[in-house]
Amino acid sequence: MKFDRKLFNWSAWIVVVLTYIVPYQIDGLAMKCGFPLRFWKIYINNTSNSSLLNSSSLNLIELLINILIAYLIISFIYKLYIKQKNK
Repeated sequence: MKFDRKLFNWSAWIVVVLTYIVPYQIDGLAMKCGFPLRFWKIYINNTSNSSLLNSSSLNLIELLINILIAYLIISFIYKLYIKQKNK
């Protein structure tokens, strides 16, 4: 399987956009965002001077796994499309 940077870029953008579109989960302490793995946590604080950077956590490993999953799905669909187009 040859690595395609353009498809990887598309999959990364899709994962980032899906973070804002797909519903999030709320537990007692934080909102968890991301699809299929929840890689971004926004902690719920009652302090008014807390910024987004102080109250959030980004798990880069889960983000990279999400991008890899999206890349594999998109490349599979792209290969099927090319195969059907060449028939």
